[in-house]
Amino acid sequence: MTIEMITAFLHEMEEKHRIKILYAVDSGSLSFGYASPESDTDVRFIYVNRPEYYFSLTPKADTVNFISEDHTLDVEGFDLKKALALMMKTNPIESDWLHSDLVYIEAPGFKEKMLEFERMYYNPKHAMYHFHSISVKHNDRYFKEGITLKRFIYFMRGLLACVWIERHGCHPPVNMDELIDAVVEDADMRESAHRLLATKRLGRAHNNDPVDDCLVEYTKGLREYYEKFLPEFKANKPVGDEAALVKFLMEMIGFPLKGTL
Repeated sequence: MTIEMITAFLHEMEEKHRIKILYAVDSGSLSFGYASPESDTDVRFIYVNRPEYYFSLTPKADTVNFISEDHTLDVEGFDLKKALALMMKTNPIESDWLHSDLVYIEAPGFKEKMLEFERMYYNPKHAMYHFHSISVKHNDRYFKEGITLKRFIYFMRGLLACVWIERHGCHPPVNMDELIDAVVEDADMRESAHRLLATKRLGRAHNNDPVDDCLVEYTKGLREYYEKFLPEFKANKPVGDEAALVKFLMEMIGFPLKGTL
């Protein structure tokens, strides 16, 4: 699908659900930089509802979802209140959205404000546990069925993200090539990792081409390192400003659903 088609579809979702999308991005293999011809499109967005939604006395859905019949388009949106609540707890999945370079819709100033809140609340230890758990899940659950390039790349990304966070204390680059260049110091290892991504981009989603042994051993070593490192890792608890988030939410729900911010 083209950017124009996706944007048009998102505007249709706005009309259907009576919401206003503030920010919409690709958060799949396209944004990670290893999409193949068979890759689907994963769109994620943050929206606001009508003002009366926030004063309801009964629970209301705080997400919007859509998957096309052929599974080539996967769309999910979070209500801004939910997005801000997750931000306070450190949510690396949401941070991936905010750091995606493939943006479909962006209300003026919205991304900058959300990134400000991210810096305020980002807990490196929580983020590292998230990325390490992704790696463990893909290693222990999926690799039993045979290592595919896609699954191994997920495994590798989680561990490389841990390296970045340990060094910099903030969210890692979303693009895998950028992340590899930033954290893999050995030139041969970097070349092997880039070659893996290139193969994934050209091949099928379940490509079973062998992964270089040196890369397998390197990532296993990172997994073992962080299994020992994380329980001992001390990170200062972020001191956020919940009032600033509440003020921002109130500002965002106060404008008409028609028109611009």
